[in-house]
Formats: sequence, structure tokens, C-alpha cells
Amino acid sequence: LTKRVPSALVAIVVGTALEWAIVRPLGHSETPTVGRIAGLKSSLPSVAWLDKEYNMPPLNLHTLQVVWPLSVTMAAVGLLESLMTLNLIDELTDTKGNTTRECIGQGIANIVCGIFGGMGGCAMIGQSMINIGSGARTRVSSASAGI
Repeated sequence: LTKRVPSALVAIVVGTALEWAIVRPLGHSETPTVGRIAGLKSSLPSVAWLDKEYNMPPLNLHTLQVVWPLSVTMAAVGLLESLMTLNLIDELTDTKGNTTRECIGQGIANIVCGIFGGMGGCAMIGQSMINIGSGARTRVSSASAGI
């Protein structure tokens, strides 16, 4: 629609309104949410290996042989997608990102995330394109998209 009111935001609001106004009353159902499918703890993350409910796998050569190929593959795919996203955003905004800083930052973030029992992540081309298309130019757009 405009730079101040992105079309993606309007689509989300309209879709939510339709679900509440039409699907729930007429269909006597509702869209499944994450909370209904898999309940989440309402607490802050904790260090995984200090959690009494978490069963730590044995730290031996067999575990490393199983985990290593998968972890290298996931890291490679994540880095490639992040660097491809960085290159694309650099072209669209006529800026120059620091690839080394991106790789080191993503690696540190994923290690810390794993320590707290979270899942690794990387840059997302789709979300980045929506942000750029909506006029975003700062890191605040990434934080607000996460919310």
C-alpha cells in the first residue's frame, strides 16, 4: 500500500480479522496455534545441561560421528543462505556488508543458542526482502519482524 503501511502488514491484519469474524463463528473451529499444538514453558531459557528434565547424550566418539556430518551440513547451508542474503541486500541498498563479521556473529549466536537449548538460525531471504520492500533500512526492522 504505502511505505508507512506495508501491504504484508495489511494482509496479516485482514487475514486475522477474517479468521476471527468468519471462520470461528461459522465453522465452529479456530486456526491451530503453537500453544495448542505444542505447549511452551512460560519461563526464561536455561542452560540445557543444567536442566533436570534434559537427558544429555553421551559425549563420546560415536555421538560425534553421528552429529558431525549433520552439524557441518546445517552450518554450511545456514552460512550460504546468510551470505547470499547479505549479497542480495547489499545490491538492493547500495551498501557493503561485512561477510566475516556475519559468519563469526552467526556462529557465536548459534553456539550460545545451543547452550540454552534453542535452535540454530540464519538470515532469511524472504523476510529480508519483505523488510527491504517495506522500506526498512535498519536493524530495528529485523527485531520488529521477530515480534
